[in-house]
Amino acid sequence: MRVPNTAPINDRIDLTSDHIYNEDVVLPRAKENLFIDTVLWCHEQNQKYPWTIEQLGAKAIMVCFGAAIAQATRHGQSNFENLADQPIITRAVQFVNGRLDLVVFQLNTLDLGTNSRYKNVVWIEPGLQLYKPENFTKNLDTVKDLNVDTFRKFMALLLVR
Repeated sequence: MRVPNTAPINDRIDLTSDHIYNEDVVLPRAKENLFIDTVLWCHEQNQKYPWTIEQLGAKAIMVCFGAAIAQATRHGQSNFENLADQPIITRAVQFVNGRLDLVVFQLNTLDLGTNSRYKNVVWIEPGLQLYKPENFTKNLDTVKDLNVDTFRKFMALLLVR
């Protein structure tokens, strides 16, 4: 069957070609390069196959390592063998089931071999109990059993430079 000719109607009907993008940045930001300082995220614990504290700590280290690599590439550092002059430092906080994993990663090199002169440094505090979680179906309006020492470590990680 042949498609009828609708010659008076344009193929694109009302669709016109417009340029709707801004040439300049419209966000109220400073012109300096932004820096990945701290990555925070929540991880929902699988009830059937829960991750161990060691596995969650390893995940937090890998996310922090990935953020450090992203930061190094954003600043155009192509010599990844030696970042010791200006190391990249990122921090990560993972929250799982009332527990915090605090990680600080200093990226000195991407040469991960054993015979490299420079080594990367990681500091981790895994599985810090922030509070005692309750069943998610309860409508709680207060935090029970808050661990103030863990909260102080969390705030120190965020605020101290």
